[in-house]
Amino acid sequence: MKRKTIENRFWEKVDKVFDTNGCWTWKAGKFKDGYGKFRMNGRFLRSHRVAWILKYGSIPEGKQVLHHCDNRACVHDDHLFLGSHQDNMCDRDSKNRQPHNRGHSKLLENQVIQIKELLISGKTQISIAKTFGISQSQISNIRQQKQWHGIGV
Repeated sequence: MKRKTIENRFWEKVDKVFDTNGCWTWKAGKFKDGYGKFRMNGRFLRSHRVAWILKYGSIPEGKQVLHHCDNRACVHDDHLFLGSHQDNMCDRDSKNRQPHNRGHSKLLENQVIQIKELLISGKTQISIAKTFGISQSQISNIRQQKQWHGIGV
């Protein structure tokens, strides 16, 4: 029996009937954040990234695949473009899509800015954690930019 190619496996999971925005919609599994999920070379990738790879080749280091249409399930190659993380944040902000509270976080962006300022001023992680009612490990993650990178100071 002949195995399906990656390209065949990928495109059979796409609805190429244009929606009102002309998007091709990913109809298979998705990550929790709404982006399509496709297994390729033993790992799961976001479907819009795979669509880019199939059409244009590899994604240069430091680049992200962004959507003109802002539809996370869209894999239409005409709707995709490359940009930096900063380009992605600027695009998000220009369209007023920035989160005021990240997911299930107890913190708001202004609180993260305060935390970063307190860290710079020399306050201990333990005292900051108690002040904000969060764990010391969360403070550590903010300090190391594992969480809330690009916010504030």
